[in-house]
Amino acid sequence: MNTKQSQTLLAVLLAGGTTLSAQNAATPAAAATNDAASEIGLQQVVETHDGLSASAGYQFQFLYRDNPFYVDAPPTNAAKSRIMVHTFMGAVSLNDADSNNFFTDNTLGVLYQQVRYQEDLLKGFDYDTTSAFYKANINKQLGEWQPSIGIGYTKIKIDPVSIDVFDGFFPYLALTKIYPKENNSQFIAALKTSYGLTDIKGTSTDENRLDSWTTTATVGQHYSINSQIGLKSNCHADYSYFGEGSNSGRGDFLIGAGTSLYYMINKYLVADVFADYSKRFSNEDIYEYDNWDAGVKIGAMIQF
Repeated sequence: MNTKQSQTLLAVLLAGGTTLSAQNAATPAAAATNDAASEIGLQQVVETHDGLSASAGYQFQFLYRDNPFYVDAPPTNAAKSRIMVHTFMGAVSLNDADSNNFFTDNTLGVLYQQVRYQEDLLKGFDYDTTSAFYKANINKQLGEWQPSIGIGYTKIKIDPVSIDVFDGFFPYLALTKIYPKENNSQFIAALKTSYGLTDIKGTSTDENRLDSWTTTATVGQHYSINSQIGLKSNCHADYSYFGEGSNSGRGDFLIGAGTSLYYMINKYLVADVFADYSKRFSNEDIYEYDNWDAGVKIGAMIQF
């Protein structure tokens, strides 16, 4: 892979995020796998239990992406792609909500994801991501909102040539409110602010140009049709401000919405069909885009 190809791939990854179909989740207990829903996500692959618990899971996705290069002009048919994604995840959690500790419900987790384009012209852009996170609730309610803190780490590697192109740390603060369940429907709202400390590999200058403050507001809904079938939906709005290097002064506003119809095969397996839409506005036009994802997925999760 040449330098221009590497730079193109990095731009794609950082425009669209390093996880696919973030608005949907591997299990009904989680409504997203990363930042899309703040406190609804991989941070909660371990459901609430007293004491120590752990879980491990795998998810397979096959999806169609309308704008895989996240460009600000309508993509050609040749640029549109089917994508296969393999995600492996695990987490451990210590639920000590009855203690006097300042931090409770401590969770530590990891995620490894392989993204494989199915079009021959795009196979050189296959990539892997490795992520880890720590999350803890703060032992003090703010009215009906639960505050929490956390930090995440993500590394991106180009698969065909095994070259690291990006890594970053993302500390955050969040507030979450879970509404009472009524008529088989439950809502959750989240506010989150984070700062990205990033490093673009392979360059000696401007390597931190993606450092940014990002604030996200999310509303999600889980509707149970019956004991096995349900609908998960959410919408979110994000504002990011970049203050370093060639991106200094750049501001992006991202909106997104997604929905997923799931079927619980058994207590370990769940299948979904999903659709997501995202659109980004920016004070620098070259960073604007809109994109549709749609596909199917199947996930397995076991808890200890």
